[in-house]
Amino acid sequence: MVGVFRDTLGQCQIAPYSKMIPTAITGLTATSTVAGQITLSWSGGLGSNVIYTYVLSSGTIQSIGTISGNGIGTPYSVTLTLTSNTQVTTTVTLTATVLGGSTNAVSSSVTTINPQPIPLVNYSFNSGSYSTTTNEIYNMASGTAVSDALVQTFTGSSVTPYTSYISTTYDSTGGSGGSLISQTWSCIGYKSPTYPIALPTFTNGNGISFSCWIWMSSVGLPVWGSNDGSFYLYIDGASPNPLVTFNNPWAACNSNQPISYSTWHFLVGVANFTSSTAVTTYLYLDNVQIATASGTLSSKTISGLCTAAPAGFTAGTGGASNWAGSGSGANLKLDNLRYYNVALSTNNINYLYTNKI
Repeated sequence: MVGVFRDTLGQCQIAPYSKMIPTAITGLTATSTVAGQITLSWSGGLGSNVIYTYVLSSGTIQSIGTISGNGIGTPYSVTLTLTSNTQVTTTVTLTATVLGGSTNAVSSSVTTINPQPIPLVNYSFNSGSYSTTTNEIYNMASGTAVSDALVQTFTGSSVTPYTSYISTTYDSTGGSGGSLISQTWSCIGYKSPTYPIALPTFTNGNGISFSCWIWMSSVGLPVWGSNDGSFYLYIDGASPNPLVTFNNPWAACNSNQPISYSTWHFLVGVANFTSSTAVTTYLYLDNVQIATASGTLSSKTISGLCTAAPAGFTAGTGGASNWAGSGSGANLKLDNLRYYNVALSTNNINYLYTNKI
């Protein structure tokens, strides 16, 4: 049996009657990996010149992406962009309509992810326009600038590490210049007119976070933190059981977590203010929580950010003779150094790790 219908150009067409009634929609799923977006996947809902419509139980659709797949061997997939990236929990009703009728299905509930927080400081070391005065990479032993660091505002785009980074290598013969700092007392430091940085208000939901991508060989050392040594991420000791630490004034946490050398890793330290007086800290390695601790909050101001020069270090004096590997052959590469004045959530950390930010 066949039927006659008019296509979108107004032309009469003949098609099997079975194609004039859409097939059942099966396997409808809704996921969210980007704030303000929902991706649908389904099979079926087939028919001649079928039209798909989407209705949310909460929220409003701003635009609909291009459908991919064929609905048979390869499920259909489409991304819905909402009018707001504020987190929302919703179901999606998908309706397939052709001349002879329609069919629909309702997805399970999906919660869009929270918008990613904007880092207060982000050193990506990618090429771009640099300032010669505000954000300099310098050798803290000599106090001299080596090059400038590009500070990028977070946009949600992927910033792949490994391709452009800063490194510090112990070399008793002196430095090699450029972006490779190689001296007896070498530490990457940063100057900025925005210091000192006041911590967020001690209220539930506030906090601070440090994150970075690291590459190291043969020995551990501090990798990213404040220049007074009060906050820093630290890896100390030989593989397979180094001491991985997130140091802070309230509740330092550490773990003897195996970590491989000569490969890139993602390290995150989070201090979450659980009340006006209490804090819980977390340490993550490659998107896995490896340590936690609890403590009492106390007043603190970050006087500057660098790769965690210890308290009392003075540029030009060589006072940190063991800081970045003097006499130990330390070799460290750093990329995407970020400081947040919020406590990163597990979703935030997963997003940064998955997208290599």
